[in-house]
Amino acid sequence: MRYILEDLIMIPTPFVLLLLAGIIVWKRRRLSFVLIGSATALMAICSFPVTSMMLTYPLSVEENFVSGQKVDAVLIPTAGIFRDATGRWWSTNTGVIRGARASQLGQELDVPLIVSGGSPWSEPVSEAKILFEQLDLDQGQVILEEESANTWDTARAVSRIMGEIGGARVALVTSPIHLKRTAASLRAQGLGVSVVASIAPEKKRPAYRWVPSASALGRSRSALREYAAILYYLMRGYIKISDLV
Repeated sequence: MRYILEDLIMIPTPFVLLLLAGIIVWKRRRLSFVLIGSATALMAICSFPVTSMMLTYPLSVEENFVSGQKVDAVLIPTAGIFRDATGRWWSTNTGVIRGARASQLGQELDVPLIVSGGSPWSEPVSEAKILFEQLDLDQGQVILEEESANTWDTARAVSRIMGEIGGARVALVTSPIHLKRTAASLRAQGLGVSVVASIAPEKKRPAYRWVPSASALGRSRSALREYAAILYYLMRGYIKISDLV
């Protein structure tokens, strides 16, 4: 039910419903044109890469990890898995990008690597285990957390792990859109956080930031979903405003 509701309230569904409403009231031309025009304009605005960049930026503003800073572990929140035609499970491209950057950082700092991700869709395997195997990470330096189903679960599990290894600060490696909520959730558990944004290589020229695309619409949707998730976490008392700063 939760995922159905999310699909109904997140773009582009509201724009499609607004467009359908405009068609339904076609006989009332002025109202119809307003509804159809609004749906079209909003869809176009959210499809601009520059819009998705503006929506993402506030979510990525965090205390960045700097060389020489002391951290006790490097944390990788996984980003989903999928099964190919042969039945083999793989981490998503986003998860691999995060994992590769975090693995490199963990080796440089010589601290444990915490790979966190359970089976939120009731898959027969955990996301943490799949990413661990796919990247062939060093067993001695890796702690697998395979129970968490969401960001809040991850924060609680990592807090427990850090207590066990005697650590107080983590270097968080995740996608820019995911930084703010994850860092706030970890701070709510009493942990210090330094972030490292994992970003895929930029393939498009700056001029393309003003060319609407389906991928930009998808990023805008993801950013708006993060804002909704942060609001939900605040309402549930998982995090406080001070955790977001």
